[in-house]
Amino acid sequence: LVRPGPQQADQMGLRFVAFIIDYLILIIPLNMLNVGVFSRYFESPTLVHLLTDATLIAYYAILEGLWRASIGKRLVGLRVVLAPGGRAAGVSRAAGRTLIFETPNFVLLAIMFVVGEARMAQFAAESPLMAAPVSSVAVVLLALLFSTARRRNGFAGVHDLWTGTRVVQRV
Repeated sequence: LVRPGPQQADQMGLRFVAFIIDYLILIIPLNMLNVGVFSRYFESPTLVHLLTDATLIAYYAILEGLWRASIGKRLVGLRVVLAPGGRAAGVSRAAGRTLIFETPNFVLLAIMFVVGEARMAQFAAESPLMAAPVSSVAVVLLALLFSTARRRNGFAGVHDLWTGTRVVQRV
């Protein structure tokens, strides 16, 4: 199940490609849910964002927890497994991985809540550059999630280390 050695170095690129595939698969249906359902029944953009995140967490928790791979990871030949052993991570660990990975989004939600949705919309309307510092917080936090990735630990991010999971290439 695990291909050891130099092929691990390819993982970071493959993980990014898998992320983009999953993002594209998720973004269209989630936007349809946001426009067609969530925003119709819920006035708060923050609540709509939370419902979107809950859907995303369910996607990864079920697919990676039970079947070891999201659609994106499956297409590029990656799997999420318990380390060591290679067993399926389980729904709770996969949900935990996703919650940790989504921390930058939750920080943005917290900023929106503290600053206020109306003020955030005003920032964005006045100038995209005024909203840039808030978005850069998410980028920095995402980079920190992978600050632990080293060849010796299988390029494990913080979300992998904390949940005892690893992303491996399928043979």
